[in-house]
Amino acid sequence: MVEPVWLQRQSFFRCWTAKEALLKTLGLGITEGLRALKIDPAGDGLRRPVVNGEVVFAGARTLQYHWLNDLPGYVGCVAFGEGNGIRTRETEAAIACAPLD
Repeated sequence: MVEPVWLQRQSFFRCWTAKEALLKTLGLGITEGLRALKIDPAGDGLRRPVVNGEVVFAGARTLQYHWLNDLPGYVGCVAFGEGNGIRTRETEAAIACAPLD
């Protein structure tokens, strides 16, 4: 069954914003790790990414992300570390948002 266009768009931006927030938390750019992280756009609550092999992205395994659902017309995601010695930026958190329209 093909998903409606609005749901496809939302799923794409959920994946994009989660990857962007996770990579920002690690101090990396989206072009460096777009394919290294696998995000499941379904569901809510605290989530963890699946990390594909590369050592530079291993720190993402200990990060968590959560979608921000209270932004009408936008998809937003916050990613954060657990403060356990992984390589993260000083704040250990990042937010990414994208308009749905």
